[in-house]
Amino acid sequence: MTRCPILLFDEPTSGLDKFSENELVDTVAGLAQQDRTVVVVGHTLAPYFALPDDKVFFVFLHNGRLVGAGHRRELLQTCPEFRALALENVRHVLALQSVDLDHMRFAEDPL
Repeated sequence: MTRCPILLFDEPTSGLDKFSENELVDTVAGLAQQDRTVVVVGHTLAPYFALPDDKVFFVFLHNGRLVGAGHRRELLQTCPEFRALALENVRHVLALQSVDLDHMRFAEDPL
């Protein structure tokens, strides 16, 4: 069971705090790097935007119908429903001021 070639996760980040969500997404990404197919069903996109665009293929359903499939950048350009959900998922990040981002970058610099 530990070497399954296909793994299915249904809403794995549901109810998790941000730290646990990030840890879980990193774990799922690590599993995908081990020559496995990983399928994640979710209603939020933001956790998976941290993964390399060429490593994540989205199949996007809206109101029960397929409206788009492809990599993040492609869907952001071609699928209005995907773009709207992505915007909703990251609107709080977009509200940050550039000075906030500068402080965050500074805090990450090693001493």
